[in-house]
Amino acid sequence: MRTHEKTLLVFLIILILYFITNSLKKKSVETESVAPVEVENISNDDLENKESKKEIAKEITEQPNNLIVQSIPDISNSLSYMDVFHDYLLAKTCDFISNKIYNFYDLKQDVKEPEQILLDSYDYDNFQVSSSQIKTWNILFNDCLDLFQYYSDFLDSDFAISDEYYDSFNIEKSLSDELWRLLAVKKNAKTEKEKSLKNVIVQISKYQEMKRNYSKENFIKYSISDEEVADIQRRVRDLSAEYNATPEHQQAERTAIVNEFDKLQKYLERNSVPDKKSYQAHKNKFMLLHYQLLNLLPRTSGYEFQLIIEAMTDGLGALSSIYRDSHGNKYEEYVGFQDINLNVYQKNEIKDYEYYDLLINPVFDLFYCYKGVDCSAESLVIKNYCLGFNHPQPYPSACNKDLDTFYFDSYLSANQTMDAKKIFEYLVSHYDK
Repeated sequence: MRTHEKTLLVFLIILILYFITNSLKKKSVETESVAPVEVENISNDDLENKESKKEIAKEITEQPNNLIVQSIPDISNSLSYMDVFHDYLLAKTCDFISNKIYNFYDLKQDVKEPEQILLDSYDYDNFQVSSSQIKTWNILFNDCLDLFQYYSDFLDSDFAISDEYYDSFNIEKSLSDELWRLLAVKKNAKTEKEKSLKNVIVQISKYQEMKRNYSKENFIKYSISDEEVADIQRRVRDLSAEYNATPEHQQAERTAIVNEFDKLQKYLERNSVPDKKSYQAHKNKFMLLHYQLLNLLPRTSGYEFQLIIEAMTDGLGALSSIYRDSHGNKYEEYVGFQDINLNVYQKNEIKDYEYYDLLINPVFDLFYCYKGVDCSAESLVIKNYCLGFNHPQPYPSACNKDLDTFYFDSYLSANQTMDAKKIFEYLVSHYDK
């Protein structure tokens, strides 16, 4: 395929995803009421006065959560809210295994010996799998298998996200996504701890939805009729299906499809203008929710704190690439937003980006432990290190150790430990009220 055809095809896919996303947004959801967002201690030039903040906060609180819910199967009603949450945490690791190593979604397949599955997954030269890793893997594999078997009917229920949704966004089917949606609407959060956790999950869900639609490109007005726009959208979907059904060797036919899409795209561009008012309104709501979540941090439990951090920082990531495009330019939309990772960096003595990036994830992991996340020798975070899931390599030295012991005895050097403890102390002083 020629380069320009690939570029146009990528644009085609992006536009289709945009249309799908906006069509999903129009479907309402019935959820429980959520505690009003707090608006004190929020400072931003775009939020002009206290009354406007309260109005926006009320609108955010009353806004339906954009999660498609039809009916929740009985299987979920037999579990407590915390049961489902801990299943969600396990599912995040199991989904990684399912997508990379072993397909837990295909429950009809012959189950190999778990040990052989692990050995087949490692392609490191001369890597010797330890007995501790094999033992950890056997336990985790069977836990994941039990989890998928337990939720198999749930995944096929009316509540579940359709396979077409995953296909449209080119992402793997995810039990953790399904359980996250369930946590946002499940009605049996009874204890104060459960209610607090659910409130955070609902607000993060809204935050993620607003963040996905934050680009100015999502706020445009057309000079053509709604009917004509809808007709073009239908034509784009048809072209997508036609392109996907056309074999790769039929280059002439594929090129014709891409050219037709290019004409539609240029026609839309000629008949559209930015909707600055709607964009600014969305920006104000998003910024208020952004700062509201920041204000929640000092009063949250370990898991709540971790969920907020992961939602707001995309997993902390590399500081040098935060909010920058491939050319190193700051994304205009995010300029001025308070980023917790950048804030921590600015308040400590370490100014080397790469060195800071090396320390920041272990430091936050240790702070999650301090706030109450399970970091014991049997915890998921240790199993992931032990087996190398979501990490560049396996760490046999992590097996059967708590996270503190692993980090300070095996993972960090003496100097790194000293610097990590300084950052940790800053987190305690600012985010543990």
